[in-house]
Amino acid sequence: MPSWSQIQTQLRHPANPVVFFDVSVGTTEIGRMIFELFADVVPKTSENFRQFCTGEFRKDSVPLGFKGAGFHRVIKDFMIQGGDFVNGDGTGVMSIYGGGTFPDENFALKHDGPGLLSMANSGKDTNGCQFFITCAKLRYLCKKSIEFSNVDEYLVENGFYKDVIKTINDNSVIKKLKTNPCVVCLGLLQQESLHQIIQSDKLHKAKQYDSNVFTCSISMPASVLLREHSMQIYLKNKFPSIYKENAEIPLNRVWKVFVKNTLGKYLEKEFENSDTCDFFINVTMDYEQDVEELDCLKKMQPKMYQDRAIQRRKYSGELFSRKGVITALSGTGSEVFVKNYPVPPEIPLSYLYTKYSRELSQSPWVIDGVKTMETSVQEIIFDAVNKVLGISEENLKFSSSGREDCDVRCLGKGRPFYIEVLDPRRTRIGFKEFRGIENEINKSELIGVLHMQIID
Repeated sequence: MPSWSQIQTQLRHPANPVVFFDVSVGTTEIGRMIFELFADVVPKTSENFRQFCTGEFRKDSVPLGFKGAGFHRVIKDFMIQGGDFVNGDGTGVMSIYGGGTFPDENFALKHDGPGLLSMANSGKDTNGCQFFITCAKLRYLCKKSIEFSNVDEYLVENGFYKDVIKTINDNSVIKKLKTNPCVVCLGLLQQESLHQIIQSDKLHKAKQYDSNVFTCSISMPASVLLREHSMQIYLKNKFPSIYKENAEIPLNRVWKVFVKNTLGKYLEKEFENSDTCDFFINVTMDYEQDVEELDCLKKMQPKMYQDRAIQRRKYSGELFSRKGVITALSGTGSEVFVKNYPVPPEIPLSYLYTKYSRELSQSPWVIDGVKTMETSVQEIIFDAVNKVLGISEENLKFSSSGREDCDVRCLGKGRPFYIEVLDPRRTRIGFKEFRGIENEINKSELIGVLHMQIID
């Protein structure tokens, strides 16, 4: 770790502020990033970043900033993006200047090497809290974002890579940095979810009530019951000698313990675990794939759901009520459940691929019978499927959204695609096999794939 006198000798301007990030992968601390903010060139942008580092910026007396936030986007040999402490996924916006975006100051500095800190924005005058750190020279980004700092990286402990950026660039670490939602609670018991609740305007209004105490509850999507049941079956099969039936604490009770102290501090009220508390806060969680995921219950309990579909008025027009799901699961044996729902549960995302090369087509390019490129996205994926599952390429059909994209990279969250298996001999593909396919694909370093699964 450099001393302050050593840092001072490297400053662009002696009056420029210096801040730092302590970076962790999971629970392992991997190093410290030290930033000189170029306030002599872009003072307003630098001050915005500085206050989010120090916690000086507050909303309703609660410090807001980068502490505890993650890098939500990491692209090998390109850049590391973070700073979205609002939503955690690259969609959040916040600044110290009225809460929204603020204008570009100038483009005097360029992205002319690795280790440069710059604002990430969505166009002209849309700067907020998000930033990125370059991993290479990015000439084509000049005049598109405000670059305002150099980064000096130093490790806190020995035994890791030479610098933090190279550590994050390593493939094994990229996967650890991404915060995926829990397969059971869908992220309810993760810090990102709690942070979103604190940021809610409705919760802010709750502070205005003069009650000294509060209690809380959560309305969860009914599909969480499926996921809890799936995990119970998995644990019972995995640890038959120690697993105890009905020993789990319900997720809604765990959530209450998880949030009560933070909510109480924010609301400036004492938590009261009582059904008769005068001040009650209910949090509703929405889940886009809820009905789609619950549809498997029709196969587990066909007669029950046929009756419910016919008698909708009796069930208030709701096909998959929470009570109904509990009833359906209680009458479904483990063997039937496993045939119709993954055990353990998975995150239900469509296939997405990211492409890192500008010299890679989506499908094979053959002109006059001659293959013009060494490989393609389709071939890389088909090779992996064949290697893990033994399915011939002749029996695979590849479809993807968008145009043939040989001359561009496909970054961000990725491009949706699916593979149709013709005349399938296998219809059951396990969790480990899907992860094996993904690992084979990602070895290529030309494309990346996550969350493969069977879709209807």
